[in-house]
Parts: sequence; C-alpha cells; structure tokens
Amino acid sequence: MSETINITNNEVTVTKVALPAPDGSYDSLNEQITYLLIVTNNGPNTLTNVTISDPIADSGSISPASVATLAPSASARFTLTHSINNSELMALMVTNSATAQAELPNGFSISDTSDDPSDSTNFDANSDGEPDDVTIVILGRPKTVITNRKITHRVKLN
Repeated sequence: MSETINITNNEVTVTKVALPAPDGSYDSLNEQITYLLIVTNNGPNTLTNVTISDPIADSGSISPASVATLAPSASARFTLTHSINNSELMALMVTNSATAQAELPNGFSISDTSDDPSDSTNFDANSDGEPDDVTIVILGRPKTVITNRKITHRVKLN
C-alpha cells in the first residue's frame, strides 16, 4: 500500500522580475531580457545546493549556477537572460515562471515556483499558501518588418 502525502513548504521562496530594457523598451527579435530572481530561506535550517531552473532561460545564462549554502533569513540573487522569439514578439509579451530548488539538512529537496512581486493578484496555483504569479514582460511594438501576412485597413469616409 502506498500513500501520497502533500507537504506544504514555505521554507524557500523565489521572486522574479524583468529588469528595465537598456533602451527603454523590449521590442526586437532576439533582444535579451534580463531577469532578477531572489531566493529567500524562510526556514530555520541552512539550505544547500540552491539552484534556479527556467524553461526559457538562454543556455548557460543562469548566474550563479548554484549557491552552496543559504542561511536562515538570508537571500541569494540570481540573474538570467531570455532572447525574445518571434511568437513572443507577435504576442507583444513574454510570460514565464522559474523554479528554485534547494536541499534541507535531512536530504529532502524543496522547491518553489517564482512569484511576480509587482502582481497583487497573488494567484496560488499549487495551493501551497504562497502566490505563484507568472512574470509578464510587455513588449513594445516590433522594430522588425513582418512579411507574408495579410493586413486589412478599413477606412470610413463621411
């Protein structure tokens, strides 16, 4: 007989925000968005092997790759980049979440999905008592010309 036990974990939290675009607007294909992630140890134990995973991070861009130890009440800063792709440019937004992982002294792994601190809705998708709002970056109008698309303009004459 096996049983699934759900454990609510508030020992590690992570927030994710996009840093401002150097030129004021993210609006070009392959332009890199830089994200800042802050992982906080809210528990009574020192965490080890703290890492970030993010499905849209450019290869090798997560820095640092890991933090060896994170003391109680301490935070660690990570950065990563993501290059804007064509579908994101067409949608005029990039939405995403990252995950922080760490190990407790007893060897158990814990994790948390990122929260966007600027989003006050605080959606709790996994019912763990912590908000997990995706981080949304609104893109400016594309500077690139899009071809092979039908564009219809309607003009009303009075």
